[in-house]
Amino acid sequence: MSQPNPNPQPQTPTEPPPPPRKGVWTTPRVLFAALVVLLLVIIFSSRFEHNETTTNANAALPAPVARSGNPGAPANPNAPVPLPDDLKGTEIKALDGTEFKLADYQGKVLVVNLWATWCGPCRQEIPQIVDIYKDYQSRDVEVVGLTFADDRGNTPEAVREFVKQIGIPYRVAWAEQNMYARFLAPGYQI
Repeated sequence: MSQPNPNPQPQTPTEPPPPPRKGVWTTPRVLFAALVVLLLVIIFSSRFEHNETTTNANAALPAPVARSGNPGAPANPNAPVPLPDDLKGTEIKALDGTEFKLADYQGKVLVVNLWATWCGPCRQEIPQIVDIYKDYQSRDVEVVGLTFADDRGNTPEAVREFVKQIGIPYRVAWAEQNMYARFLAPGYQI
C-alpha cells in the first residue's frame, strides 16, 4: 500500500508545458548553410583553377611586342602606344602661357592625362598621378595634364583654381578639341 503524502499540495489546473525551444540551427538551416558553403567552394575553386591555367598559359607567351602600324603584328593592350607624329608636333599652350610640343619629351616616358574639372573620376585620380610623378620624375617619367575649355564649367579660372588646390606640379595645358578627341577612349570618354 502506498503511504499518503505528508505535504499534500492542492491540485490546481496547470498550463501545458511550453513547446521545446528550437535552436537557431534547425535541420533545414544546417542543410541550407552546407549547400551555400559547398557552392562557394565550387565557385572559388573553379576560379582559382581558371586563373592558374591562365597564368601558366601566359608564361608560355613571348615577351610583349609594342603595337605598330603593321596590321599583322600581334596587338598587346599593355604595350606603350607611340604617339602619331602629327600629335607630337602640335603646339600646345600650357596653363602658364608657354607653348610646347609633346615631341619635346622625346626619350622620356610621357604620361598624358586627359581630365576636366567636372570629371569626378579625374578629380579622384589626379592626387595619385601627382604621387606617381613625384616618385618617378627622377627616372625620366613626365606627366602632361591635358584639358580643354568647354561649356560644362572647365573654364581657365576653374582649371587654375583646381591646379592650385590640388598642387599639381606637372605641366597642365590646353588642348584643342580635335587633339583632345584623338586621345579619348571609344565613345569620346575621358
